[in-house]
Amino acid sequence: MLIWLEVELRSSNLRIHDIAKREGLNFESFVMKSWLNVKMSVEYYQRTIEYNFEPQPLSKVYLNKVKAFIEWQMIKYQLEICGISPKYVWTHVHIFDIKYRKLKWDEILKTSMWFINNEFDSLQLNSRRRLALSHHLWWNYVYNEYQEYYWYAEREWLSMALTWIAANKKKYNPILISRRSNKWKPRSVEIRIIPNEFLFNNKLYELLSKIKKGEHTNTSVKITLRKWLVKLNR
Repeated sequence: MLIWLEVELRSSNLRIHDIAKREGLNFESFVMKSWLNVKMSVEYYQRTIEYNFEPQPLSKVYLNKVKAFIEWQMIKYQLEICGISPKYVWTHVHIFDIKYRKLKWDEILKTSMWFINNEFDSLQLNSRRRLALSHHLWWNYVYNEYQEYYWYAEREWLSMALTWIAANKKKYNPILISRRSNKWKPRSVEIRIIPNEFLFNNKLYELLSKIKKGEHTNTSVKITLRKWLVKLNR
């Protein structure tokens, strides 16, 4: 399984261009850092610090190198693994193998949600809130048939205006087919609901290994999402 990792962190004092300059990193090409090829990406918020790691086969060694690099950056620049809403930060995983693009997206989503649900209570509050409420994950995916989700979201955190902005836009999905963006980033399956905590507690390797082995579950996406909403309301 060939994967590309995008790890977003939150800065309270530095902007992404400040860190890129200090680290000798750029936004177009990779630079070797700590035995890894790393670049940066500009996100919506300048204090969202996103690191991209050149695609490599899934392995514990690779993920541990990424973990060590990120931990070093967090200490060096006082970065947080989960920011205050709505400026959430997260881990995105792109899977490049063609066979995963041929699977039903819901199968990978169900497996991811089932796995995350087992770890839900151990996550930071901001991570739990993002999983259940973020429009960057759910607003297109559940828009046509899950209005109670929006009523809850409006009461708890989000403006209903975001419903209409995000509706019928595939980029607001928890999992999607990411288009080819340049010569070295082909089409991929992108999983967008992975908490940053999973990079640090080795759960990311467990989850991706289950997807690699085809260990899919019949867990309902909607039921799992409702469980998360209920837990937040306690």
